[in-house]
Amino acid sequence: MKDSQQKGFALLITIIVIGVVLTVGVSMLDITVKQLQLSSTSRDSELAFMAANAGVECTQASRLALDLVSGSIDTTVDFECMETSETVTAVTESVVGDSTPEIFRYSSEVDWVIDSQEVCTQYDMYLIDAATEDTDINYTFTGQALESKECDAGNICTVIFTRGFNNGCSNLSDLRTVQRELTIDF
Repeated sequence: MKDSQQKGFALLITIIVIGVVLTVGVSMLDITVKQLQLSSTSRDSELAFMAANAGVECTQASRLALDLVSGSIDTTVDFECMETSETVTAVTESVVGDSTPEIFRYSSEVDWVIDSQEVCTQYDMYLIDAATEDTDINYTFTGQALESKECDAGNICTVIFTRGFNNGCSNLSDLRTVQRELTIDF
């Protein structure tokens, strides 16, 4: 009888050891899967940031190439970067309650490739023409990250918004799409 009790005890110890080893193994698998997801999300975030940053550089270069003279700001701008060339026509707005100055908004998006991954860069550039005004102008950007910008009288102010995505522009509804946005003003 003692022999059968020892066999039952050995079976119980074996089941407990297998349970502990299985629990540790499943925990290690869970940690590995989470690390892989975190690594993938980090890569996607970095791609989106690089796309947004490239948009800032491209838009700044296009802005600096403009010959800005108050009252004669060109409504078309050539954006030549990220292996594309595009002429963008501005949408003009007036500051509420005033016919001048005009606000010029240039918007577009471009697909391109970083490290064999297609990414999307969207950009909006605003030119605020306050050079002919005697008073400061306060402009509110609807739907953008910067709430408002005050442009001092006598200046032509610029605000640039760029958004970078880790997917192509036609695939932004994908659940794994990561967006990074940058805003600069000068």
